[in-house]
Amino acid sequence: MASVKNIVEEVSSWLRVYDDGTVDRSWTGPPELKFFLNSVPPHREFIDGVATNDVHRPKHQPCRPHIHSRNGPLH
Repeated sequence: MASVKNIVEEVSSWLRVYDDGTVDRSWTGPPELKFFLNSVPPHREFIDGVATNDVHRPKHQPCRPHIHSRNGPLH
């Protein structure tokens, strides 16, 4: 006989945590929204007005990020 797993937490059509500790990350929502789950690799060229960059730093060092537009820093 198979045991029944009960959902403990569910996050909007993509993450379910069960009472036995297992996690299901299968997308069950509308297909047109699945792209929100896809990661975007870093790129410096602007695509649809957005460029990204990964920054690595030591954990003990404070971080103060700045967001810039094509025209310079945002204030």
